[in-house]
Amino acid sequence: MAFDHESLAKAKEAVTRMSGRMANIRKDNERAITRIVQGVGTVGTCFGWSYANAKWGEVHENNAGGLAELAVVGIPADLASGIGLYAVSFFGGFGKWDELGFSVGIGSACAFTARMGTEMGAKSATDAPAKKTKTAGEMSAGRGPHGGRVHSVWPGERQYADRAA
Repeated sequence: MAFDHESLAKAKEAVTRMSGRMANIRKDNERAITRIVQGVGTVGTCFGWSYANAKWGEVHENNAGGLAELAVVGIPADLASGIGLYAVSFFGGFGKWDELGFSVGIGSACAFTARMGTEMGAKSATDAPAKKTKTAGEMSAGRGPHGGRVHSVWPGERQYADRAA
């Protein structure tokens, strides 16, 4: 089988197309791997700080949630590292690893905000006064338990009985 100019041109064109396809596949794979690393970095960091807070942290007397907090010089360690890592990655301090630094910083801040949310929710649950619901006899005529107008939408009944002439 003899190679002529035309068959070499077709082979070169096929190699060029395959190289372009491989470059696109490589680019898509790099994007997917970056997203996976970012997700694992964020979630893993949040888990790590939660573990560290529970194992080595102290529970403060004004903490309604009862969650331990690891603090350095009175500053929550997860919050301080989150702000620090976020700031360093924002200004390009990690070079090509800025996205991972950003993810770890966000994971650190997430550990702090999750603990803070739990504490605030527990505090508001203990501080909230018990709600008293009205009984049927206590409700005013024509008013429901929440103050709204009582009406019926059952089939066959008049829906606008209060507008009847």
